[in-house]
Amino acid sequence: PTFDVDAGFQTGPVQVGITHADPTATIRFTVDHSEPTVFQGTPYTAPIAVSGNTAIRAIACTPAECSPTVTHTYLYMADVIGQGTPASLPTMWGDAPADYEMDPEITGDPLYGALMVSALEGLPSMAITIDDFDFWDAAQGIYIQSTRRGEDWHRAISLEWIDAANAEYFQVNAGMHVSGGASRTQTRSPKHSLRLLFKAEYGPSNLDWDFFGPGAVEEFDTLHLRGQYNSSWIHWTVGNRNRAQYVRDEWARRTQLAMGHPSAHGRWTHVYINGLYWGVYNLHERPDAGFTSRYLGGTKADWDALNSGEPTDGDTVAWDELLRRARLDQSDAVNYASTLEMLDLANFVDYLILNQWMGNTDWDLKNWYAARRRLPDAKWYFFSWDAESTLKDSVNENNLAYLNIGDPTEIHTALMANPEYRLFYADRIHRHVNLGVFAPVAAEDSFMDLAADLDPGIIAESARWGDYRRDVLVDPSDTSGGALYTRQDWYDEQIRLQTEWFPDRRDVLVDQYRVAGLYPLVDPVNIAPRPARLIPGSLVGMGFDSFNGTAWYTTDGTDPRLPGGAVSPTATAFASPVIITGTTELKVRFQHTDGTWSAVTDGLYMVDQPFDGLVITEIMYNPDGSGAEFLELYNSGAGPLDLTGLSLVDGVEYAFPDFTVLPAGGYIVLARDAVEFEGDYGFPPDGEYSGKLDNGGERIAIADESGVVWEEVTYEDDLPWPVEADGDGFSLELLTPTDDVADPANWQASWVDGGTPGAPTSTQPIGGDADTDTDADSDTDTDADTDSDADADSDTDSDADTDADADADADTDTD
Repeated sequence: PTFDVDAGFQTGPVQVGITHADPTATIRFTVDHSEPTVFQGTPYTAPIAVSGNTAIRAIACTPAECSPTVTHTYLYMADVIGQGTPASLPTMWGDAPADYEMDPEITGDPLYGALMVSALEGLPSMAITIDDFDFWDAAQGIYIQSTRRGEDWHRAISLEWIDAANAEYFQVNAGMHVSGGASRTQTRSPKHSLRLLFKAEYGPSNLDWDFFGPGAVEEFDTLHLRGQYNSSWIHWTVGNRNRAQYVRDEWARRTQLAMGHPSAHGRWTHVYINGLYWGVYNLHERPDAGFTSRYLGGTKADWDALNSGEPTDGDTVAWDELLRRARLDQSDAVNYASTLEMLDLANFVDYLILNQWMGNTDWDLKNWYAARRRLPDAKWYFFSWDAESTLKDSVNENNLAYLNIGDPTEIHTALMANPEYRLFYADRIHRHVNLGVFAPVAAEDSFMDLAADLDPGIIAESARWGDYRRDVLVDPSDTSGGALYTRQDWYDEQIRLQTEWFPDRRDVLVDQYRVAGLYPLVDPVNIAPRPARLIPGSLVGMGFDSFNGTAWYTTDGTDPRLPGGAVSPTATAFASPVIITGTTELKVRFQHTDGTWSAVTDGLYMVDQPFDGLVITEIMYNPDGSGAEFLELYNSGAGPLDLTGLSLVDGVEYAFPDFTVLPAGGYIVLARDAVEFEGDYGFPPDGEYSGKLDNGGERIAIADESGVVWEEVTYEDDLPWPVEADGDGFSLELLTPTDDVADPANWQASWVDGGTPGAPTSTQPIGGDADTDTDADSDTDTDADTDSDADADSDTDSDADTDADADADADTDTD
């Protein structure tokens, strides 16, 4: 069925007409949230009058079949702002009183009331429509029986995305269940988290939508709507309510991304359930096997994924093996090396530092995700999850001694027996805590920028839930009589963080690390200027305690200290500034006269050069079912290009390894899945990007570290672009490397099945028959010279209320 009035916010009464392409079809509709069927619903005979919040659900049936249900939700600002308690809905949610009202003290406040419309328009909206029985029934309703788990408690819904500011809308049929841990309990939280499911039994098996922007995938089989529990206005303790920000968990995941590791992307949205405003939710990905396969390659079946030690996908065989190895004596070099064979060390240590800097008090007995691809040399990755109990009461929070058996801290504690681990840990502390994302200004700026994104919606959240513990389910421990929480309370907590946490946390934590033996007593070397793109001949100086030791440095990316503590034979004692004549990876450590080594200070210096000759020449964006995605780049210039500092920044993400040199006339091939690519073409790609090329077309861009875009193309899957490249096994090929890549006329579908990665553009064979050989010139050398001294690990950073254990929303669902 087709509706003639767009869904979303309306400014007045409308008459909604419904049609179908088949004039013989019978249309039935409902406005009571139930799904229409061939036997249920009102036969459509005339336009439907709508003047208040209404969800119209329609179906078209012929004698042969019925269409999927189509739902349109119509919203009115007056109804949302004036939302009261519907007489037809339950007055109790289990053993807790129900709460539907938008508090009139907020909506009628001279300041906040005047901003209410802009608050509701300031974020996009998700409208969920679900049968009232499935949601509210005392015995079978998922919101009333919120602690129930398993597939029996999944329900069919309609989901609509309404983003008027960007003229975006979609409607999809999906599944949903209540999610969370302690927050499922009605007396603890009235605002439950929800998990969205995209399965064939409900509608499409994947949702295709660009929610999260550059670097994020656009295809999902599940998404999470986090209601926020710890450090929120609905929490049952006043200490948590006073710390409400709704930013902490999203900030943690974005910070892990900024540290150079995969993590779940997210954003905020208003949520409506059957036309009722339900508050601000954090919409984000879930780092399960579907997530890792999309970002790190393979299929869902290729991955083991754990939620707090329990498998969401696969099994625990490899995890148990990692624990077995870690439980051996890690001071032994052989045992230590064996453990690192299964552990991505940079990811693991950075994950720990993230939770330690935040002072996470609800971790790691729960609230962690990890995943590993089922390959012989694969390693475990860790992902931030449910970081709500962070940045709370005291800047002196110290969780460094956490030790939970079977969890990440057990592995960490065991590895601390090895001095190489402790120094590597110090290196990562210096990189991120002293110089990177956790440096005082950087941490504060990133947090406040994120808070600014949420700011437009926080007034609406205050109206919906800010009075809950005062007016609905009173907190008897709050001797003040309860508070009506407002945006000013939200601002006050930000001021506390800006004055008490961000300025001091670095120094406090470094001291804690030193006491724990994870950071040397000697200070690292300062280098100036900091790493950047410089003119050839620039000088880099070093500052250190020259009276008590020596600064040893290398310029080839190797460590000036050898394992065990000796000075590397390639290291030089600093005596005069280092001259930068080309790409230089500087690494420097201070060695005290007593033999103690500092954390490493490293930096990548590049020299100015134009990248005009760098061209995107081939795009395999939608291979056939068994094919591998890839991108091909070509150097059309007269001399070599040092790609250090360049990245794919749109569509998909990839940071070129340091010292990647592309000779004149040479190719680089990047694939989504290196294993799959090598299986198809017989040679490995030069790199593996994260994300997935959009089958419908998107922008691909290459930028330097300053954000200057040197090459970009926006391809499409329909005319005037070659449509044969859309799903039939052929790639998009640029006819000539000097052609304008923005002109579709300069592109062709490859003449050979599988395209020609790492080789010149294919030509029409004599007679016009396409070559179906899928080897695609697999003996071709792609010519990209990646210096073996470049950093080989997967790190691409190219940088109190104590009721947490019982009260945290741990989201331990495994279904």
